[in-house]
Amino acid sequence: MRRTAVMGWLALGGAVARAEMPGKAPPDRERGRDVYARDCAACHGPTALGEGPAAAALGVPAPPLAGRAPVRAEAEQLRIILDGQGAMPGYAAVFDEADARKVLLWLRALDPATGADPDAKPPAKPPAKPPATPPTSPPAAPPAKAG
Repeated sequence: MRRTAVMGWLALGGAVARAEMPGKAPPDRERGRDVYARDCAACHGPTALGEGPAAAALGVPAPPLAGRAPVRAEAEQLRIILDGQGAMPGYAAVFDEADARKVLLWLRALDPATGADPDAKPPAKPPAKPPATPPTSPPAAPPAKAG
């Protein structure tokens, strides 16, 4: 019994440590980001600000979602995601309610003005360019043999 309890605490501690690693999103938000990118970004845009190319092509505006997924309306939002509403199709056949909840978790984490993901890694700096070296003149041609 005591060994089981200790193992449980160790497992829980490991899960907490993973979730608190800087620059690493909690697994549920990572999954939500991935599902969103695969199934939602075409209409709602990569930053969830409603700028997706598919919505523009359809001529139907997609609402911005970044930072705008209040917990109090979660049941209604889940219904819209899974069953569809207006021009938006339902996704119940594509992913389940657990994944829909993870998408909402990810959307809530985004900056509502910019759609910035707080878990995104900053872009890598481009490598510094080496200093320009002056062009060298081609080697002199060997002297012509007389003869």
